[in-house]
Amino acid sequence: MSEHESVPDLEDRYTVRQNPNPDMDQMFEYEEVKDLPVNQVWTVVEGDDEKLYASAGFHIVNKLYYVVTEEPWTDEQEYYEW
Repeated sequence: MSEHESVPDLEDRYTVRQNPNPDMDQMFEYEEVKDLPVNQVWTVVEGDDEKLYASAGFHIVNKLYYVVTEEPWTDEQEYYEW
């Protein structure tokens, strides 16, 4: 994707679950998502441009937290602005 293309927001494409813990809003820790279907878990990372992105699946590098969607992702290369 070129620097002039915009990245769509995750919530424009998927329904993001709320964490049952009201202090966490839509953020989940690994222990809360490790047993969920991997294709409903997104890793929120900080990009080089200091924006946040939700990347399909589990990732370690630059991980801040996880989000979970109602609908499964179908492409492990999917990512959206968060």
